[in-house]
Amino acid sequence: MSRALSYVLGIEHTELDSLYHLPDWKERPQDELAEMVREIVANETWIVDGNYGAVLNECLVSADTVVWLDYSFLTVFLQLLARTVRRSWKREELWHGNRETFSKSFFSRDSILWWMITTHARRRRQCNELERQLANSSICFLRFKNPRQADEWLRQLK
Repeated sequence: MSRALSYVLGIEHTELDSLYHLPDWKERPQDELAEMVREIVANETWIVDGNYGAVLNECLVSADTVVWLDYSFLTVFLQLLARTVRRSWKREELWHGNRETFSKSFFSRDSILWWMITTHARRRRQCNELERQLANSSICFLRFKNPRQADEWLRQLK
C-alpha cells in the first residue's frame, strides 16, 4: 500500500521496519527510532508504513491522514504466508542484509507468522481505539476492511 500510494502521490515513503531492524535482526533503540521518525515527519510530505506503537505519537503530530488496513485474520495470514514463503525461497534481502529463512519463519518463536497470529486481535483493538481518538481531530482516518476497498481508494487517487 505505501509503495503504491508513494507512486500515485509522488511522495517518498519509509517502511518503519527498515529503520527498526539493524543487521542480524538487531533492534534499533527506541530513542534512536523516534528521532529518525521525527526527522522524516518534519518534511512537508511523507508516508510512513508500519504499526510501531513506540513512534505513533511522533507520526500523528504532523499527519493529515491515517490509513489502516484492517483486514481479516485469514486475509492477513494468507498474504503474510505467501510473502514469507516467497522471501525465504528467493532469499530476498529485506533491510541491512537481513533475510527471512524457513527455519526462522516456520520453526521459531521469532517467526513473523507467529507474531501475526499472536497480535492480530490486539492490533485490531488498537485500531478501534485509534479511530475513536482521532474522531474529533483534523486527521482523516481511513479504515479498509479488505484489499478491494483499499485498491478502489487508490484508483480514485490517480
